[in-house]
Amino acid sequence: MKKILLTVIAFILLGLVIVCSNDIGTVNQWVASEMTFESEQDYASPFYDVDFDVIFTHKKTGFELKIPGFWDGGKVFKVRFALTQVGEWSFVTVCSDKDNTGLHNKSGRIMCVEYNGELEIYKRGFVKTDPNLRYFVYDDGTPFFYLGDTHWVIGEEDISTPESKFYKIIDHRVKQRFTVYQSQPLGVPYLLSDGVSEDDLKGFRALDVRFKYIADSGLVHANSQLFHVRELMKYKMPMYTDEYLDRLCRYWVARYSAYPVLWTTAQESDNDFYFERGDSIFDAANNRWIKVAQCIHKYDPYKHPLTAHMEHTSFCTASGSSFRDVEGHTWYAAQFSFNYDMPMPLDIVKDYWENGQGKVVINYEGKYDHLWTKTFGSRAQGWIAFLNGMYGYGYGAQGIWDVWFNNEDTYALLLRRT
Repeated sequence: MKKILLTVIAFILLGLVIVCSNDIGTVNQWVASEMTFESEQDYASPFYDVDFDVIFTHKKTGFELKIPGFWDGGKVFKVRFALTQVGEWSFVTVCSDKDNTGLHNKSGRIMCVEYNGELEIYKRGFVKTDPNLRYFVYDDGTPFFYLGDTHWVIGEEDISTPESKFYKIIDHRVKQRFTVYQSQPLGVPYLLSDGVSEDDLKGFRALDVRFKYIADSGLVHANSQLFHVRELMKYKMPMYTDEYLDRLCRYWVARYSAYPVLWTTAQESDNDFYFERGDSIFDAANNRWIKVAQCIHKYDPYKHPLTAHMEHTSFCTASGSSFRDVEGHTWYAAQFSFNYDMPMPLDIVKDYWENGQGKVVINYEGKYDHLWTKTFGSRAQGWIAFLNGMYGYGYGAQGIWDVWFNNEDTYALLLRRT
């Protein structure tokens, strides 16, 4: 009896490829694609009760990618992946519940072809670091020019129509030859302090749209993880055990590691979110965000460059970084600015050059255009960075924050589900 193979359904659900069976589908190298599986079992709490992975193996080289899958509501589980080598790949699913035939031991084949578009990130491959270089490079070794645009409150940027600000700004920055989009997941309508539920998936799906458009535009997305730094640093939240943080990080990696990303952990979490100023209950030795960075790196199949957004250089430089020896930490996201009517503090750039372990250093956050400086100052600090061994710059303009946070409530409690 002839075996009937189901075909690949393409460009459904956010425009990604969804493979429904063991037939050979075709995907582009380095471009995020997606497969959907349906669980045969009901789980009281799918986020906690089951682990789901897909192992991709390149037929010719034997190279493997183990991609964590993620629960996306009801009985639906997905894996989002980007294949890194041209040629035929096989895949097999692995579920912690071996009796779940919908998720365990499903197999098939995928053909990966060379990307033939115009975007450099997909022609040359994901951005990486080289221990012998002080600047980022593409996977093929070509130098990557880091010019970032800052959007801390990405969760509140309107995406309701094609004319919305979120899309227009990205399109404009691409025309201006920016290469990086810098964000924090602030304003996202999920509440993770009480677990991950169906309601929270609305927030993740909203982030999905943003991550995908950034990637489709050819920008590298330097993103911090999960929520505002204060969720762990200022308030004692017993829900955030090491085990729970581990699962949250696995989930974040599962949804977003297939895109061209850089991990930046959390706002000013290096050294300790101004412990000496009283902003954090954890000092550098007990920094909870170190656990987040470790877990992100552990689950990331692509080992994207990882750092932690640093405090202002008047508080912390490379020599005082609490993340400098964390496994997977490969670059410094410095916050370097000074008054231009005074001599440049050479001791700061010297510290990064001499004590930065040869890692990439980026002036990730400086003074904001028309907030703490004018246009000349915001441009000058980029040139100053490049001339002093910081081979990248994150530009920011006035008006990127919302000022509705207060010190009486946790950040998460201010995010109401809609």
